[in-house]
Amino acid sequence: MKKILILILLTVCSPLFGQKKEFIGIVKTNDGRSFLIKLEFRLKRLGEFDGRTTLDPFGPYKTVTSVTGLFQDSVIIFTELGNLESDIKDTNQQFCFIHTSDLTLNTKGKSMSYQGQYIGYDLNGDTCSIGTIQLSQKEELSLRKVKKVVKTIREKSRDVGDENVKQPDSHETQIKPPPVKRKILRSDKPILIHQNIEKLKWSSDSVKMYFKDTFDEDRDSVRIIINETVFEEFVLSKNWKSFTIPIEKNNVMIRIKAISEGDIAPNTMDVMLFSDDSIFRSSVRLRRDEWTDIILTKPNKK
Repeated sequence: MKKILILILLTVCSPLFGQKKEFIGIVKTNDGRSFLIKLEFRLKRLGEFDGRTTLDPFGPYKTVTSVTGLFQDSVIIFTELGNLESDIKDTNQQFCFIHTSDLTLNTKGKSMSYQGQYIGYDLNGDTCSIGTIQLSQKEELSLRKVKKVVKTIREKSRDVGDENVKQPDSHETQIKPPPVKRKILRSDKPILIHQNIEKLKWSSDSVKMYFKDTFDEDRDSVRIIINETVFEEFVLSKNWKSFTIPIEKNNVMIRIKAISEGDIAPNTMDVMLFSDDSIFRSSVRLRRDEWTDIILTKPNKK
């Protein structure tokens, strides 16, 4: 009990815990369009956050979207989840949700910004946009500089057409990325549980697997079995643990088995599978000796 109390105090009393952060920056698509974006969030434990993005905050296509992510001193990662509000009146509009890679801190003189790439997915899991993002903390930007950025973006927008990054590119202007299909979990429950078998289409020749404890570290341990062969055993932590394996056959079965439930049952973990053109993320809840399977199926080559 004393250890739990100390952990709670350390978490709550962390200098970053509960801080509100606000960033303003530019989204640049690979076809040359630019859009203003604002990211706002409040930090939770160990740098995790929930918040929202606002695209085109001063324009006619203002769109507010919920996000979840991770913030460290030198890295920001975030994923857009769903629209909260939008000024777009066209009901046929298809929205595109941003998933960033690591946005890393870059320093140039006194200026600091987080820069990196993103991929946008629609509600079906198909790629609808790719490009780069640059974000700076709001307090480091003067109002004059923000207005200058907005003016530049609007001028560029008029040159390429009055469209929104949330809308998939037209066939005439789209620079197509590789074919992408991101599996969306469609189970009765929003988590993977005992004897669940999740089947994913996977076009890549490899998969990078990430695992971490969903909540506070409590010594949950897990065994990863690849095609009935034990691949790795480890204790879950708040930091992502990753492994990369080749996919040499048409089907690969990844079995996630709970060796222990730690101090507080059940065994809880977040799982992410990642490649250059696919991403899958879910949560897992298992009792000791329970398992859940993820089967990756590659399309047959003609």
